[in-house]
Order: sequence, then structure tokens, then C-alpha cells
Amino acid sequence: MRFYSKEYMEEFKRKTNTDEAYLKKTKGFNAKMLWIVYDDPDGNDIRLLIEYKEGKIVHYDFKKKKAPSDFRTEPWDESISITRIHGSYNTYAKMNKKELSAMGALGAKLYRADGDMVKIMVHLGNMTASGDLMATVPCTY
Repeated sequence: MRFYSKEYMEEFKRKTNTDEAYLKKTKGFNAKMLWIVYDDPDGNDIRLLIEYKEGKIVHYDFKKKKAPSDFRTEPWDESISITRIHGSYNTYAKMNKKELSAMGALGAKLYRADGDMVKIMVHLGNMTASGDLMATVPCTY
């Protein structure tokens, strides 16, 4: 299955709901986060809103549109998520393969995080655990 596909997200969701080591690390992780992924290999942009409760993904909304899409320019609504993180598929793939750290990508301006940095930093450990778990889902790029 391809990275950032609907099938990939289903497997990631399953893992967040069953991986005991991950769930221990993310107890108390209750947040909604929005990812915008530009230019997947099929020429699409992806909009992914994920809701976490106690670390488990309880809901996600996955949408694709031909790139460049209005996902890139739509105003971010702070009432639906604590952050909007956006960048290229290639950047996210490098992070998933552990070729690039999230902080390295942010520092190099390869992606952006919008939102209250205090709220985001509170969840940094949870987001790291989630990213680490995500990287265990077998996929192609």
C-alpha cells in the first residue's frame, strides 16, 4: 500500500488502537490535527484531519484533490484542530523513512506548522510517538 493512502491510514488507525507501547506513551493525547500534503505521486494534494483520544485515532477525514488544490489556500479554522501542518509528500516520505527529522524539516522550512506553539509543544512527545508508529506501517512511496 502507498504511504498516505486511505489504506495506509486505515492500518495506521488500527495500530494506534492496538499497540500497547504506543498507547502507554500517548495516554492523555487528546487533540485534532490537520495535515495538508502537497503533490503525492499521483498528482494529488491530500487533506487529512485526525482526531486522537487517549492516543487512539477515533476518527479521521481523508480527502484528495488534483494538485495544486484549494487545500493549499483555504483558510485554516483553529476551531477544528490545534494545528495545520503542511508540506510536500516528499518531505513527509523522508520523515517517515527517518531520513529527516520533523524538527529538521521545520527548521529547513520544508513544511510549516500553523497554530498556537504552546499547544503544539504540549503534544510534541505525542506527535513524535505517533510519527514513530506511523513509520512502522509497511508501505511504498
